[in-house]
Amino acid sequence: MIITPKEKPVLSGLNSYYLKIEKLIEHFQGQIGTGAIFFRSPTAQAVIFFDQDNILNVYFQNKTKSPQGKEALNTLSKAAYNFIVEIYELDPDRIHFWANMPAARQIHQGLSTEFVDFDVLFKKMTGEKFTGFFDVKLNQDLGEGLLFFDGGELIGGSYHLAELTDSDPHEQQLRLIHHIKKEGAIFHISTLVLKKEEINFAYKEASQASSFDLLQALGEMLNTFEGIVKKEKAYNFNVLLKQKLVDKALKYDFLDPFAAEFFYEDGKVIFTGREEPKVVAKGVIEAVLELADDLDKREHLLQRLHIWRKKYGNRFSELGLRV
Repeated sequence: MIITPKEKPVLSGLNSYYLKIEKLIEHFQGQIGTGAIFFRSPTAQAVIFFDQDNILNVYFQNKTKSPQGKEALNTLSKAAYNFIVEIYELDPDRIHFWANMPAARQIHQGLSTEFVDFDVLFKKMTGEKFTGFFDVKLNQDLGEGLLFFDGGELIGGSYHLAELTDSDPHEQQLRLIHHIKKEGAIFHISTLVLKKEEINFAYKEASQASSFDLLQALGEMLNTFEGIVKKEKAYNFNVLLKQKLVDKALKYDFLDPFAAEFFYEDGKVIFTGREEPKVVAKGVIEAVLELADDLDKREHLLQRLHIWRKKYGNRFSELGLRV
């Protein structure tokens, strides 16, 4: 059973017909770090869980089979379905829990607080050192949520409450439990075994492309940085970048936005000037790292660029540049 997070996805409405799965994973490893990609069609569904370094697990499910791991990956890669695709960012501390959820076994279905005392049930699960999750649907359309248990301890969850959309997850958890007790709910209970399984993709080894597209590499770097900055709603990445490029134009005149030689938009870099590639790369890297320092996000950026360095690091080293 494939359970979707209750929060809003980072991106939705994509069609797998137009996507290269390995590139999609690589992109979001850089942009959000830890998350899941869900694939849905009327007759099949699948999910890929990842962190910034690895793919943690893959599940595939249709009417005849439900493989996981490498078999699921191969099945998904060859599947002739047009999936609708959604991407979710997940808590790094809970990603291994999520990665095991599709293999969970449902032990109670459709329990109602009309007949079951939630406090008694909660105490029973705690005493039995229950590992699994409650899938909760609140009465009166107040929302829904997931409650995660590990060894009887409530360790977190996933929530969508009508009155709390952007609040702290812990506050949402408390409100969810409050509504369960006050207004009531219907919930399903599933148990699972937590284990870690990492799948190493061949595409990571093959990603050291024989032809080095420096502008593409710079675009991917900037796109990763933009993803980090966009999480801070007070910041406008394009405005901040242009301001920094104006500053750096004293040293690298081709970066001056008014010179109209260097452009960055929608994850792509365009350069129309005649400067040597090494100098272009040096100027952009300096601007990016200085801006990261200004925003106190250099360490975060360097962590997110882990996959990027695997892909392009040697090529930039050949130019005498390091990131």
